[in-house]
Amino acid sequence: MRASPFATDASLRQSSAQAHLDALKRGFHEALAQGDLPQAQYLIETAIRHAPGAAAVKALHATVLTRQGRHAEAAGQLEAAFRIEPAMIEYLAYAAASWDRAGRREETRNLTIRLLALEPFQPIGLALAARTALLAGKGPMGCVWADGSGIAGWAWDPRRAADRLPVTVRLGGMALTARADRMEPRLASAGIGDGGHAFFIDLAPFAAPGSAVIDADVEGAPLIASARSQPKPDRGCVLGAVWFDGRGIRGWAVDTDRPQSRLTVTLRSGTRWHHTVQADELDQGLLAQGVGDGHHGFTVCLPPFLEDGTAEIAVFVEGHAALAGSPVLIAGDLRRSAVMRELSGWLRAAGQVEEGGTPPPLPQALAGPAALAICRETIARLTLQSQALPGPGALSGSVLPSAAGLLPNRSARPPGVAVVVPVFGGLKETSACLDALLASRSRNATRFDIVAVDDASPLPELGRRLDELARSGEIRLIRHRVNQGFASSVNAGMKVWPDRDIVLLNSDTLVYGDWVDRLRRTCHTAPDIGTVTPLSNNGSICSYPRPNAVNPMPPAAELERLDRLCAKVNAGTAVEIPTGVGFCLYIRRECGTETGALDAAAFPRGYGEENDFCRRAETLGWRHVVAGDVFVAHHGSISFDTEKTSLLAAGMNVLDGRYPGYRNAVDRFVRFDPLRPLRRNLDLQHAVAVYRRAVLFITTDQEGGTERHVAERVRELEGTGQVPVILRPAEGGQSPGGGRLVRLAVPPLPDLCNLVFDLPAEADVLLDVLTRFGFSRIEVHHMLNLPAEVLDIVHRLDLPYDVTVHDYAWFCPRITMIDHTGSYCGEPALAACERCVALNGSETGEAISVTDLRQRSQRLFRGAREVVAPSADAAARIRRHVQGARIATRPHRDHDAPAGIDGCAWDGTRPLRAVLVGAIGEHKGFRILRDCVRDAAKRDLPLEFSVVGHTFDDDALRAAGRISITGPYAPHEAADLIRASRSDVALFLSVWPETWCYALTEAWAAGLPAFGFDIGAIGERIAATGLGAVFPLGWQACEINDFLLETARRMRGPSAFCRK
Repeated sequence: MRASPFATDASLRQSSAQAHLDALKRGFHEALAQGDLPQAQYLIETAIRHAPGAAAVKALHATVLTRQGRHAEAAGQLEAAFRIEPAMIEYLAYAAASWDRAGRREETRNLTIRLLALEPFQPIGLALAARTALLAGKGPMGCVWADGSGIAGWAWDPRRAADRLPVTVRLGGMALTARADRMEPRLASAGIGDGGHAFFIDLAPFAAPGSAVIDADVEGAPLIASARSQPKPDRGCVLGAVWFDGRGIRGWAVDTDRPQSRLTVTLRSGTRWHHTVQADELDQGLLAQGVGDGHHGFTVCLPPFLEDGTAEIAVFVEGHAALAGSPVLIAGDLRRSAVMRELSGWLRAAGQVEEGGTPPPLPQALAGPAALAICRETIARLTLQSQALPGPGALSGSVLPSAAGLLPNRSARPPGVAVVVPVFGGLKETSACLDALLASRSRNATRFDIVAVDDASPLPELGRRLDELARSGEIRLIRHRVNQGFASSVNAGMKVWPDRDIVLLNSDTLVYGDWVDRLRRTCHTAPDIGTVTPLSNNGSICSYPRPNAVNPMPPAAELERLDRLCAKVNAGTAVEIPTGVGFCLYIRRECGTETGALDAAAFPRGYGEENDFCRRAETLGWRHVVAGDVFVAHHGSISFDTEKTSLLAAGMNVLDGRYPGYRNAVDRFVRFDPLRPLRRNLDLQHAVAVYRRAVLFITTDQEGGTERHVAERVRELEGTGQVPVILRPAEGGQSPGGGRLVRLAVPPLPDLCNLVFDLPAEADVLLDVLTRFGFSRIEVHHMLNLPAEVLDIVHRLDLPYDVTVHDYAWFCPRITMIDHTGSYCGEPALAACERCVALNGSETGEAISVTDLRQRSQRLFRGAREVVAPSADAAARIRRHVQGARIATRPHRDHDAPAGIDGCAWDGTRPLRAVLVGAIGEHKGFRILRDCVRDAAKRDLPLEFSVVGHTFDDDALRAAGRISITGPYAPHEAADLIRASRSDVALFLSVWPETWCYALTEAWAAGLPAFGFDIGAIGERIAATGLGAVFPLGWQACEINDFLLETARRMRGPSAFCRK
């Protein structure tokens, strides 16, 4: 957006905005003290519109919602405040308390766990933990965290309130025990028994590792792991990481002994380049993890001579070891994976040679056994380089199994598959999972055996169910006497059949049909596919319908149908992904053997162990793919839901430390979204239900009158039994490849969110899809932000279509006919229009001349069944500039003006208050409004202004005085906000000829007479109805103000304004 020529000094605007916000807060507190809750809510909602990112304002909003008994809404506001200011843990505590007052146990429990993970002795968290535990009758419960030289925590079972519970802590491979019998007054005051339920384990005698994930439980029930679960490193230790993000070098560095200090980081590339930077940028990830105050990040742009070549850059803090990820390889880093993949491929090729057989062609450098050994050593060295990184998540004193010596000869496909199911909680879900597995055996040609690993489940009924299945020979059962964690359970199950492909399957999943056959088939379509992940409702990047989301679990019958659809429309389709997803992960035997076991020390309870496995496998040349023809349902977090937040945080901490580029790889995958065609195929099958009954709408993605009218037309259409399908720009607009993204939406089927097409590359695909719908007709409403290929598709569909005019983008690239002066251009000759666009630019975002635009519109309009304008003024202007267009005038039906207005309520004893409604930009008269405000102040007129909405520059207007601004609003709020402004008249200052203006209708609905320029639909509608007065376009601010006051004095009282 261009800077306003009327903007005041930036500091003045900022102080004006802050002063306005402070005034709103003062008014809020005064209204609250007087018990005027409606006024308090109006003021604080206005403050939120002006400062949507202010946590304190959201917290104040929660106060008035609580007073009104709207506790669930208050909790939502407080959670939003905490997301903005995560250091204010009180917001989270009050949110949990609000959920409790609302009677929402699940939300209370989840937030209490999150709260205690951040602050184990938070008073509200402790009190809520005691209350929810007593209400649920469940236990035990507690927290564990690092505390100086040891591990501290508390544990309590409400069913045995006086017992001192035994606690087991696993740290860096050690299992330590303690009894929770220490007195802690904060526990007693919160109702946690008598307070004697704390414990402490001194780590000094055990020479415990300096950095590891703490894992603790009581009788198999896991304790909440505090966000401070990482024991502090040795004094004076510098932690940090560095990576190349494709544009420059990013990283972080912190002195753990002085976390408030700012370190100086040195970057050096031999003798060619030397640079220093202070690590003081705010990193939200560090802040969330409690690393100092979060201001420890840094970003460095590379000089051109390094960007264009290959370089190795050392990154370090003087006097300390290099940061994790150093040296950073530019370009070479990108090649490392390819080199390792090629080397691993040669080794596997060599291993496939049978005795007496003919060896495959190998590079001359790998002709002998010695060269193959060097090859293995190279892979091992590169593997260790990516694994043995200092900082959070680094392995202490050991490394994971590398590729050296672990590349066995390949044989034919193994005879069967082993399905490993770790079990801990969730009786209902686990039983359903096993039942589905057993039922699917007869539908798979591949033999598969089930290994259930009971990780010391606390559910007796679940244990009996597993025993029954084991006795009947349906499953192989492994039972742990004490809980060992998810990763250890998986490793135990994988050892049962080491010669088979493995499927790691969560116990809260459901499988269907020949799912194993399809996964296995995908895995063995290429020799370098190491893992296969199916689609799922809850599968991270593999989720459907919404990716990277937890989609609701559909009914069982729908899930089975969904799997059949996948098998039908995505048959044999595999897409490469940056990592497999552990809810259901098919692992090729050779990949598992070469890569090694899951890292149980770093990921004891899951959340990150499969990502770590996949990154290690990738360095050995293995690829990871999605099988688009398999769908596995997943509930998610059944066994570990009580500690999911802390587990995710700990897991990502490890991954960030080991693989600094991992997040970038995932982000790039999400941005390019190569799985979209698979999801789109499924959406199209669900859309079959609306085929042959649909009408296609083509419109923009911009809010405003066009969007509102389209929504009304959609409702009208649905009332007739027809189905609207809307084609509009997709979120983000431009694809990573440079095309334009468009989206098809089917309002009756809101979950169809994947009908996205990249134009022009997928123009033929979109045409084919639209043809399948069998539309009866098309309504074209707007082309803003849509590529020109859309109009070409309209003509190729060869269907009857109508066009509705909402503005002048059909013949004016400026859209509103505003020239460089900020005024209505007067509609000059074509040559002047071309010069105007060349001078001032186009607002359509499309590189097209005025001549070509009008010719294109002429072709579209001539082929239309009907072209509709909502006002006679708009129709006349279209006819002047689009030759041969047949324009019908049809006002928007649902917005007829009222029969009359009870005059102006102003009695002359107070200032007249004029309200403007909507988003007041330059074309809506921002400059004139500013001048009117200044003139009223300068002449001390009895005149004040209010804006229900926002303006081009709110701060500049406030600096002029005599005006209040509510901020943005939703359409359904308009009438109430207009009434709440206590205005006497509505003022419309649009300097362009609007085609309709919904704000005018809203003002009339609020009972206000309307005043506006005699141009466009506003002037036409006011003059036609008599519900207000018009004045000439071009009047100065002083003339407008005098006209308002004079007309308001003359038109007081009832029946002053009646519809003509």
